[in-house]
Amino acid sequence: MADLRRFKCRCCGECRMDPRYLKLFDALEDRWGPLRVTSGYRCQRHNRAVGGVAHSLHTKGLAADVACVKARQPELGEMAKALGFNQVVLYPMRGFVHLGVKT
Repeated sequence: MADLRRFKCRCCGECRMDPRYLKLFDALEDRWGPLRVTSGYRCQRHNRAVGGVAHSLHTKGLAADVACVKARQPELGEMAKALGFNQVVLYPMRGFVHLGVKT
């Protein structure tokens, strides 16, 4: 099971990750290898502070951003989609990939 400490809100320390999301994340790490979470769960206050959208999946425990170099982002994105992540956004200039699960 994914180490929940990686997903804690940087503002308040809360972590309300959805178990379904964590199962997919574990499957991705089983294939890809360890991932560094740069943003996991966000409380509403933190989400506003970082400019997140009002109903961000981060606030529902259904998204995380993971560090990934530009050259490997397409590969990580395709692997994530194949496993069931249905919100995959590449940020090549910022060095991370957003992995979400819309329900």
